[in-house]
Amino acid sequence: MYALDPNSWRMHRLSAQIYSEANQHKEAIREFEAAVKLSPKQPDLYEELGDLGSTLVEQGKSQTGVPLLKEAVKILGGPTVADYYLGRGLADLGM
Repeated sequence: MYALDPNSWRMHRLSAQIYSEANQHKEAIREFEAAVKLSPKQPDLYEELGDLGSTLVEQGKSQTGVPLLKEAVKILGGPTVADYYLGRGLADLGM
């Protein structure tokens, strides 16, 4: 896949997953956001950002997690786990 298109959204998604599994969240977010820019209609990318946002809220990093969760909730619609973590993160931030 890399040889065919090293800058495809799929390559960014794969890189993001690798970073995420290595607990390198900042790098994973950067890669997921790059994938979203290339393919904004892929709902699973937003779901992954929501998952990262949830992880960050769990780690007490709501300032970083809330924007990701807001984006995921906006795109995914309907009640999801991201809604819970968004509320929790906003409460942590006193909003």
